[in-house]
Amino acid sequence: ALRFLGREKGGRGGTVVTTASTLGLYPCAAVPIYTATKHAIIGFTRSFGDPFHMNLSGVRVMALCPGATKTDTHSDDIKKGLLSPEYEAAYHRDYDNRPHQPVEVVARGLIHILQKGSSGSV
Repeated sequence: ALRFLGREKGGRGGTVVTTASTLGLYPCAAVPIYTATKHAIIGFTRSFGDPFHMNLSGVRVMALCPGATKTDTHSDDIKKGLLSPEYEAAYHRDYDNRPHQPVEVVARGLIHILQKGSSGSV
């Protein structure tokens, strides 16, 4: 995106929003690979969201970190990365007991950061 949006490449600047997760903010033993990828997204966002990149490119980079959300596919996607039945049991003990927000809450969060978020924010 920076290659196409960046002012130094002839673009007009813009905004990139990455989607991480609350699991990118703290460890989760039941899904270590998924958690690691979300931590990586946050590191990527903070690095490219640094004022150095923003001032050079005019591209604001931010991360949205939704928590547990009511969707049809989330649980199935996570299960593909579980390492064993023991991990699946630990995942269900944690995930199934959390309150799950509707997707509309995530959408409102996205609108909020698009309107008010600063580059590098998570």
